[in-house]
Amino acid sequence: EEIDQNGVIVSYEVSSRIALDGSVASLMNTSSLNISFEVPVECMWYIIEVRAYTIMGPGPFSRPVGENFSLPMVTDPEDVRDAKISETVSYTCLVESSITPSYQWFKDSEMIEENQEISGVDTQQLVISSINVR
Repeated sequence: EEIDQNGVIVSYEVSSRIALDGSVASLMNTSSLNISFEVPVECMWYIIEVRAYTIMGPGPFSRPVGENFSLPMVTDPEDVRDAKISETVSYTCLVESSITPSYQWFKDSEMIEENQEISGVDTQQLVISSINVR
């Protein structure tokens, strides 16, 4: 339980505005210390402010924080590789993003599943060991 000079904090107001024109993107009231945003417009700078409420009313907004919520960009696609039979091959996906990405590897639009020869299907690096002909 957090104590402010005006009493117990009962909730928070979180405001996000589009930096370009100041329009409100979202406004939420919460008692949680952890929140997540659904960003209405990708690749845009947002200004985020928070203020606490006590039984005495709202406090001042925090200092504004700017954040650019952008879509992850794959910067090093490695499509084709020559490999010898029984060789191990790895593919690494380099991503530039303001958020922590999650990974999933696909081949011919099908999700790759992990097995004895394939590992890292949900990581930044896919490893295929003991290449063989099928």
